[in-house]
Amino acid sequence: MRRFICTNKVNEGVIIYYSNRYGLYLGELSNAILNTHIAYCTAVK
Repeated sequence: MRRFICTNKVNEGVIIYYSNRYGLYLGELSNAILNTHIAYCTAVK
C-alpha cells in the first residue's frame, strides 16, 4: 500500500481492497481467539 500512498494514486478501489483485507484479518484473529477460549473452557471442565 505504501507505493499507492507515495505516488498519490490512491483510489476508492484500493482503499476498499485494503480495508476489506484488514477486516478479514481481524475477523480471523477474533475467530481464532474465540475458538481457543471455547476449547480451553471445554477442556477444563
